Amino acid sequence: MNNKGINIYHDLKRNNKVVYLVSIIAMVAVICSFISTIYIYKTSTKNVYVISEKGELLPLSKLEEKRDRKIELKSNIKYFTDKYYNLNAYNMKRKQEDVLWLVGSQPTKIIKARIRSGYFDEFLSINGLMQESELIENTLQVNEKEPYQLSCQILIKRINNNVIRPYLATIKMEMINVDRNYPYNPYGLLITQFSEEIQELKEKKEIEQLEQSNEVVNNQVPQ
Repeated sequence: MNNKGINIYHDLKRNNKVVYLVSIIAMVAVICSFISTIYIYKTSTKNVYVISEKGELLPLSKLEEKRDRKIELKSNIKYFTDKYYNLNAYNMKRKQEDVLWLVGSQPTKIIKARIRSGYFDEFLSINGLMQESELIENTLQVNEKEPYQLSCQILIKRINNNVIRPYLATIKMEMINVDRNYPYNPYGLLITQFSEEIQELKEKKEIEQLEQSNEVVNNQVPQ
């Protein structure tokens, strides 16, 4: 009888511990649920929901984030083309090193092959030779889902004293998100695929049309 009484006492004591534990877990769950509800409510009051071009319901903050990323994608192209195409005898070596921070293995092979071909050596062997480039804004096409696929045209001018030889480069590239590494990779975008086609422009009219189209885009007031 005593043993049975002791067993009952132990069982009751153990059940009480279980009840306490379940009660604590339930209270924690209620508190977490309450905090989550408050957070969702505050978030919903802060964000204005809009319909995207694809018919998706998005908070305005998310939409702004996408727009900001598109601006960074465009800025990264300009940053890359500055390092790759805007060259002279004084900045050539530094820019060769800078551009390799922005690319993966496939573009690295292309760039190093161009270095070995002696393309960049011309800036040392030809006195006063320099090269300038300009993104043709209305040719830029961007896929905003990662991996980001981009294509555009670049107007390149090789200047030797008063002689200007213009070229048009059509480039395609693919980018992925990586950690930002300022100043080597300030936008946190790595170019994993790259191709270019360059043709010399023979007609002065072609150059004028490209420059005029850029002026129109640059002078447009944002809506």
